[in-house]
This record gives sequence, C-alpha cells and structure tokens, in this order.
Amino acid sequence: MAGPGDLEREGQARRLETLGGIAAEVAHDFGNLLTLLLGQAELLRRELSANPAHEARLSAIVRAIEKGRSLVERLLGSARGVLPQRGARDLNSAVSEMIALLAPVLGDRFPIQTRLSPGAGTVRIGPGRVEQVILNLVLNARDAMPGGGTIHLETIPGRLRAALLVSDQGTGISAAIGERIFEPFFTTKVMGKGTGLGLSSVRRIAEEAGGSVSAESSAGGGTTFRVELPVGPPTPGDPPSAPTRPARETAAPSTILLVEDEESVRVLVKGFLEEEGHAVFEARSGDEAIEILGHAAPPVGLLVTDVNLPGVSGIDLARRLLARRPGLRVLFISGLGEQALSATDRLWAGVRVLAKPFTPGELALAVREVLAESRRG
Repeated sequence: MAGPGDLEREGQARRLETLGGIAAEVAHDFGNLLTLLLGQAELLRRELSANPAHEARLSAIVRAIEKGRSLVERLLGSARGVLPQRGARDLNSAVSEMIALLAPVLGDRFPIQTRLSPGAGTVRIGPGRVEQVILNLVLNARDAMPGGGTIHLETIPGRLRAALLVSDQGTGISAAIGERIFEPFFTTKVMGKGTGLGLSSVRRIAEEAGGSVSAESSAGGGTTFRVELPVGPPTPGDPPSAPTRPARETAAPSTILLVEDEESVRVLVKGFLEEEGHAVFEARSGDEAIEILGHAAPPVGLLVTDVNLPGVSGIDLARRLLARRPGLRVLFISGLGEQALSATDRLWAGVRVLAKPFTPGELALAVREVLAESRRG
C-alpha cells in the first residue's frame, strides 16, 4: 500500500507532466508568434535601413523578441527538468540588467537597493540562468511584502564561489514552513496566486551549476536568500552566452514543399524561401501536402514542415513521404526544437530541426545545410 509520501510524489509527478504538456502548447503558439515578429522586423529593417532612428527602434524590437525566444527555451527546459549547457555570466552585470527591467514593473512601492562588490566576477552557469534566479527571488521578495517595502540585492566575491543575496522586509518565515520552501509546488499563497515552482527552480538551477541556496529568516525581520555559484571563466568548448547570427548566403535553387497550418507564418516563410530563389509549393495540412506532392513537377527535393499539424502530424507526414521518396530531405520547424523528435526520428538521413522562432538568416542557413547534405549524398 502506498504511503502518504508516495502519494505526494506521485501527485507531483502528475503535475510536472501536466506542466510539460502546457509548456509544449505555449511554446508552439509563442514560437509561431515570435517567428512572425522576427520576420516582419526583418522586412521593416530592409525598407527603413536608411534611417538610423528606425534602425535603433527595430534593433530594440529584435532584442525583445530574442528575449522571448530565450524565455520559451527556459520554459521548456524547466518543465522537462532539462537545463542549458554550461556557460559563464558576469554576476554584477546580470543583477544590473535585471534591475533595469524589473524596477519599472515593481514601481515606487518596491524600490530596489543594491550593494554590488566589484570583485564578484564571473559565475559558471548556463545562459539565462542567473537572470531566472534573480527574477524568481525578486518576485518572491515582492510577494512577501504585500504592503510594499524595499528589496535589497547584494553580491559577495569568493575564491571558489560568489554569492548573491536577495532580502525582503516581510514578516519572515516560520521554522515549519522554512523546511519546505524549496519543495516543488509548495506554496503559502492562496489558490491561483502561486505555482510553488519559483524557489524550487532556484534550488535546481543553483545545484545543477554546482552551487547552493539557503534562506535566513526571523519573525518580523524579513528573509534573506543566499545563492552561491561557482566562479571562473568558461572552459574551451562552452557555448557562447548569446546566439550568433549566420551570414546571409544563398543556396542552390530547389523545389520545396512548405507545410504550415498558421497562415501568417506560412506566407512569411514562403516569401523568404522564394527570395532565396527556391520554387515553393505550400500546404496547410499533412493531407494537403500528400496530395500536392503526388502532382508536383519538377520533383520536390525538400520538405519544410511544422511538427504540430492538424490531422497528419509533420513527423507522420515525413515518414510517409520518405517511404515513397527515400531521397527527400526534411527540415522540421518546431517550437520544441530537437525535443520534437524521438531518438529514432533524429537518425533519419537528411532530417534537420529548426527551432521556432527563427530569423530569415537562420532559415536560409538551415535550408542551405540540408540541401548541401543532399548533394553530398
């Protein structure tokens, strides 16, 4: 017979599974939206590039969209328990940048005070993870002071670890609650006001990086969270902290079948593919794609398809078409990235995945690489 602990763990597992499904749905819809925004921003950039003021505004829009892309990746990673690869981040810079974003949102009721040590240095942690820690702890501090109050952030250097301290002026945490605050889904907030995932995410991020998190609190004296993270520069082979933009090149013209149920994204992607010199057939569903491919002339050399399609999925569509045309190349476009495919699917010859949202340059690069593999094969 299952005990109370077993039932609680089973309930947490079910909630995490549900959260993963919700994250996948959000990533799909948000990926389409950001892909559209990135594409339209690129079109505006081409038309307005002669005006420096327009260029500055468009660059700000693109930076905001890139942050949205990073948010989607973190959402999926958190829901599936997958954290990004190692990287490095200047701790003081991360704090300063997040404060600049959060201060206008928090307003005058929650002023932020900082004490940043010049020697805090660089911490060894995956891209965007310091920002996620700061965000969760600052929002937790805000919620601990419903009447308003000052939020304090401090950085402290160390030989092996640097520390980030986030303090509030709330009523404090009792000993009984303090033992559970880092548990997934544990929350003292009323229903609908909290998920209980904020502090557990902070602990998971810190421990995955080789660090730790702790809390000190006293009745009526507020609470201080202390996050310690390993310091040091990135080692060879670490990924860059920000994505690099591929140079614009043109692939040899090919005939492409584009399958995307979101009309605005389909029209945009088709336009960019045609700019590269490709002939493009478009379809709104897997069934429509199968019908088109049966009549396409000249033969289609590349299938570009969303994974989540009404009716026949993009993966099932690729399986059917590859069975009929073994030389067909496939480029999946998906809000889930590589997670959209199983280990077996990733072994198909000539199959690539381009994560949404993507820029026109990233699309052109992916198409060029897939077609280059086709020519080598």
